[in-house]
Amino acid sequence: MIKVPKEDGAWWMALTCWLCGWGSAVVLTWEPLVVGGSFVSLMVTVQTLRACRRSWRIEPGRAGRLLAMACMGVLLPIATFSLLIVRTNDLPWTLAATVPSILYGVVLVLGKERRPWARLLGVVSLTSISAVTYACAVGRFDTISTILWSALGLYFLLGSILVMARFRRSRGALLFVRVSSLAVVAGTIVCSFHGLLHWVIGGGFLLLGARSFLVDTETRPADPKKLGNRELAYASISAALVLAGIWMIR
Repeated sequence: MIKVPKEDGAWWMALTCWLCGWGSAVVLTWEPLVVGGSFVSLMVTVQTLRACRRSWRIEPGRAGRLLAMACMGVLLPIATFSLLIVRTNDLPWTLAATVPSILYGVVLVLGKERRPWARLLGVVSLTSISAVTYACAVGRFDTISTILWSALGLYFLLGSILVMARFRRSRGALLFVRVSSLAVVAGTIVCSFHGLLHWVIGGGFLLLGARSFLVDTETRPADPKKLGNRELAYASISAALVLAGIWMIR
């Protein structure tokens, strides 16, 4: 049996970004459902290829069947890529939004996802779902696509660094989160004065920065699972603020 892992909050991150992308479009249409199905299909395909790679020498017959399943699993992602090109007629943006997912899929197949650079690629890949979902729904990549991807991507990236700082007791990483969060808040306020963004979008980063000042690097979290669930809750609040900010500037 092929098991799709649930660790690292990847599924929750993808779901949050997917909902934000569809919510930002403010339109009820079927295309976002295709994007969601494509992501699930891609993840299952990746895990199938991982199982195929592990069993190739031991059980070549089973490996062949898994490879055939994986070939069928990529049909929906390929169809979604084609749909995105047809809907937006914007090949550069389409490639920019989809290539990270392809690369991250390769990383997962090779089992390298625990490396720091792979985690960064994973955040870029998973948060790109917001821009892709929005573009499929409205038929174009625009400023809102950029805001969605950059705001959600940056929040999840800084949030993961904050968690790493707590477990590794890294003061340098903690300082990076503090400075970056406050810089984003300041940038959001400046942009709001010029009508480019709404200051509400920076609310999640303000909360993240405030929490970073309460972190004690001398003690490790007692319950990693509870910490992870709490971070997912904060991420949901931040995503809701990003969505609210986008609604206010539409």
